[in-house]
Amino acid sequence: DSLGSCAVSSRDTILNINFPALKAGFKVNQKKFTCPPATVLFTDTSKTIPGVPIDTYEWTFYKNDGLNNEIGNSEIKNPGKIVSDTGYYGASLIVKDIYGCEASFRIDSLFNVGYITGNTSI
Repeated sequence: DSLGSCAVSSRDTILNINFPALKAGFKVNQKKFTCPPATVLFTDTSKTIPGVPIDTYEWTFYKNDGLNNEIGNSEIKNPGKIVSDTGYYGASLIVKDIYGCEASFRIDSLFNVGYITGNTSI
């Protein structure tokens, strides 16, 4: 779910509010790499309301092999990742704005390294 959520508290009450003001998202520079090593560049496409900037980025990169083994993390806005093994890979991003509201976005089969798909006949 990429919609934002926020916990608002007062003296005796805590409210969890879901709203579309913060929406996490990203894209990659390339989705198919012929062979390793592959340099994958991630671009944040998250949206927020004007005047409320995103404060933190929590990226997780993983191999989509049924076990979803983590292969790295990053806390910068637009990270890069070098992948040195063949396979399918995914990523997730959690963003938080300056008020602590957060949104997340995940794609399990975001890019592949070393697998040619489609018609390969000559």
